Amino acid sequence: QNDPLKKFAASYSLSEKTVAVFASFGLTITLCAILFPVGVLIGFMLDEFRLRGHHFNNISSSGLYLQPTWDWLTKEVPGSNYTNHAVFPGLISVIFFFISVLPGALLDLFSPSWAKSFKIQPDKYARPGAWALTIGDTMKHNLVYIFPSVAYQFFYKGPWMYRDNRNILCMSDCDGRQGLLPSNAPSLGEFFLEVLICLILFDGFFHFWHRQHHNSRVLYKNVHSVHHQFNAPFVWVTQYEHPLELFTVGVLSVLVPISLGVHPLSQWAWLLLAVYLSVDAHSGYDFGVLDKVFPLWGGAVHHDRHHLNPRTNYQPFFTWFDYYYGTIFKEEAVATKKMS
Repeated sequence: QNDPLKKFAASYSLSEKTVAVFASFGLTITLCAILFPVGVLIGFMLDEFRLRGHHFNNISSSGLYLQPTWDWLTKEVPGSNYTNHAVFPGLISVIFFFISVLPGALLDLFSPSWAKSFKIQPDKYARPGAWALTIGDTMKHNLVYIFPSVAYQFFYKGPWMYRDNRNILCMSDCDGRQGLLPSNAPSLGEFFLEVLICLILFDGFFHFWHRQHHNSRVLYKNVHSVHHQFNAPFVWVTQYEHPLELFTVGVLSVLVPISLGVHPLSQWAWLLLAVYLSVDAHSGYDFGVLDKVFPLWGGAVHHDRHHLNPRTNYQPFFTWFDYYYGTIFKEEAVATKKMS
């Protein structure tokens, strides 16, 4: 393949690794620069839709169904100091990740007979060495990159990781009880629509980053290949990746709801959903239902097949781009490859 990054490195006598690092980082920043105005525009359209009196259900913007939950989370629950704290979105993401990996880890550890029928690659189980490698890398990522950023937000109480039509900017000593958090909950329609748009936006932008890191041999070899060390993924492979990939996933996950200006409750739900879907995609087990009734949803099998055949299934959650580009996984292609 004619990889422009390879030619660039050769032309300027640079190492391919250096070029890959700067190119990958540059691609992430470029995608963020595109994503933010796109998200703001979509958020503006949603605001206009609401202001014109159109609502997503009969409850309108009063949030009747979700208001008790919102009040409880921000005013009544023990520990509401944390839900009003700037660190809360990052904190729940970190905690929920380690909660999410437990079921899959326990299934791999004890291998109950009933679970074998749900194993996507039933003849492949992670060995102790693979567990040690991936858990060690996951803990390193958290200790070096994630925990320090969460600690910074905890001690400085900022920056405030939400955006709404008031465009309030708070970098430190931010407290949701001082008017930073909205008093009203979203309606059910708004809540589900905002989470869905977050899912679609992240899926599209990360798909492009992901595809480029397979199309370029330089990017794949020096950045993305870390994540593809295992062709039969298990839960601890979720964060077994190059720091630049970890950065990209993190910044896109956070920037999507901020750019849209979604309600904080929708933002929390999106962050937890993103963590769950990522872990599920790497679990090695297929407990999904949605992909069986909605062919444009990938599910765990979709991404498991990507690890099995890395030139297919680039899209993380949905499948429409893979169908469009002709990169959807084909079982018969793998069977032919094995025979040859």
